[in-house]
Amino acid sequence: MPPAKPRIWPTIVFGAFFVPITWSVSKLLWSVVRASGLLEEGSAQSKTTRFVVQGLSFELICIAALFYFIRRSREAPGAQLGLTRSRLSLWLTPVIYFGAVGGAIVGGLINLGLIGARSPRVDEVQEQVRLASGGEIWIILLMVAVIAAFTEELIFRGFIQARLLRRFSPWVAISLSSLFFAITHGDISYAIAVFPLGLWFGYVAYLSESIWPSTVCHFIHNSFAVLIALGSSEGQGGEGQGDQAPTFDASFLLFGAIALLFVWWMARILEKRQRPRVALTSEHEPG
Repeated sequence: MPPAKPRIWPTIVFGAFFVPITWSVSKLLWSVVRASGLLEEGSAQSKTTRFVVQGLSFELICIAALFYFIRRSREAPGAQLGLTRSRLSLWLTPVIYFGAVGGAIVGGLINLGLIGARSPRVDEVQEQVRLASGGEIWIILLMVAVIAAFTEELIFRGFIQARLLRRFSPWVAISLSSLFFAITHGDISYAIAVFPLGLWFGYVAYLSESIWPSTVCHFIHNSFAVLIALGSSEGQGGEGQGDQAPTFDASFLLFGAIALLFVWWMARILEKRQRPRVALTSEHEPG
């Protein structure tokens, strides 16, 4: 017997208001930390701690929301959150990751054409990486690459998208969950840039009926982002340079078209390589 269709409005409201809720909890937790007087205001350690507090706020909201919604359902938690065996082979991980790279390129070019400015949120993360030292780098890598990647896939693909799929067509469900995913990243530049990436991860989760393939590639993607930021900060000698975004011109359209074709090619490979679904037909049913 198929699972009952869930009430969809609580899911949509949760996705739409995720940012202000998280921001409010983050401000509250940071106020408590500042009031303790344990950190020197404006120090590198203080900025890193604030970055960690923001990440923990995200995790707390996710855990609280998932606990609330899941306990109201009779389905197993793993099935509700996409923590199931993937229909896509582990060997397809490079294909999924290359598709994510293509999606990131498309998102970056769209942002460049529409906004033409760097993301303040990305600059903030890069500054955190630049100021961090020793163990702080590992803390940031843990927050961004491991915890954030897993939690984002769990909430946006494993929970929100899976519920939307029971009410809407696949592309409507994938688009809505990707929109919520993009909004969560903060400013408009960052949201535009990551929206195509969200579409790709949503497509992979839909095709695989699991969040594990998209989580692995999300982890790889975020890890490389942190390492690239670390490498660029070391190359600048600790000074911020190249803050201006490059000027958009016609050559970017060709580059974007090539990236789109590449993503389409990766998608076709995944469609052809997915494991066949096991389905019962009338001839298998007892008569």
